[in-house]
Amino acid sequence: GETSASQASFDQAVDRFQRLYNTNPNSQTERDYTLILSQQGRRKSQAKEFQSALDLYTRALDIRRQADRDSPNDTTRRDLAWANWYVGDVLLNMDREAEACKHHASGLSLMAEACNRNPDDARSRRNLGQMVAALVQPAYAKSFQGADALEAVRKAIEVTDLTEETRSQLQQLNQRLS
Repeated sequence: GETSASQASFDQAVDRFQRLYNTNPNSQTERDYTLILSQQGRRKSQAKEFQSALDLYTRALDIRRQADRDSPNDTTRRDLAWANWYVGDVLLNMDREAEACKHHASGLSLMAEACNRNPDDARSRRNLGQMVAALVQPAYAKSFQGADALEAVRKAIEVTDLTEETRSQLQQLNQRLS
């Protein structure tokens, strides 16, 4: 009862934000819409409804790609990085490891680019650290492999002012992938 009511409420919110975005497309309605898509994707993923989660995350990713092309800035680059990451996570849950790796590598590379674009942006460096901390976990070891992964790690290593922990984790990843 309560779960289905909550789900219906979220579905209505997605519809409202989509209408608002379609009626008045601007950076704020675009970001709000993609955030609600990602929240709904997370709910679907937690419920093990991975195909529905993938559909939602992919819709958010497509919008974030366009936003980053239209007016690239720190926020659009971070949002695009996370959108790729979320798609990668749900693909990993669907045992589509090669595809997951491409999205995780893309997310890591984009976050490194955001850090390098604006060295004063602590949020991007913190987000990069969160991604790297996840990638050293066993759940990612099997899927985060190959040239795309190595290239992304090497881009991230070039970022300045990372914490010692993040730098150490990047070195671990670099050694594992080399």
